[in-house]
Amino acid sequence: LTNGFQSFRQASWSPDGTKIISTSELPSVEPDGNRKSSVWLMDADGKNLKEFLSFKDYPALSASYSPDGKSILYLSRSGDDFLRGQLELGVMTASGANQTLLTEDFDRDVSSPMWSPDGKTIYFTASSDGDVPLYSIPAKGGKPSIVIGNDKGVMDYDLKGDRIVYAQTEIANPWDVYLMSIKDKKTTQLTQLNADWLKDKKVTLPKEYWITQPDGTKVQYWVMEPLNR
Repeated sequence: LTNGFQSFRQASWSPDGTKIISTSELPSVEPDGNRKSSVWLMDADGKNLKEFLSFKDYPALSASYSPDGKSILYLSRSGDDFLRGQLELGVMTASGANQTLLTEDFDRDVSSPMWSPDGKTIYFTASSDGDVPLYSIPAKGGKPSIVIGNDKGVMDYDLKGDRIVYAQTEIANPWDVYLMSIKDKKTTQLTQLNADWLKDKKVTLPKEYWITQPDGTKVQYWVMEPLNR
């Protein structure tokens, strides 16, 4: 569908199957020095390719249509310093109007955003205090809330109805697949890929500590002590 000296990624369909939205960039400098990306739109047959969402100083990426096709979520940076700015979650209409950042007050980098099946909620992950929780936020705006957390890491997940399937890691157990009901939070572990490997291992768990600097800045750290100490 595409050709030429231009890379594409994160492609997804419009709900009616007539459009494909993706992330790309037109190289204006040597590729390794390019930090800017934008959202591109094309017909399902690859025709009418065009840049759909672009910011002068920041990237735009990870766009996807809402289930009803009326809205599009995306990620972009905020702040005056490109290297210190955070990836924020934004929404806009399907025409590209009314661009609104939902997580400007959320002091974390947003990643892996996904619409709920009814389009009322957006899910995403974000590294926080040594964990990678799964969060949700109302699509119309509001405060993010933790869906899966508590010293866990969620890297990959998918939604179907009122269920979430996800890959989770914990200190005492590497990656396994879990299923959770959104309504009652009931969780079922679907795989035990590491059980045989772990059964004859002794795992040392790190201890979490915080210190407060003279200027009030809080610093988190961990200590992993020897076994049987």
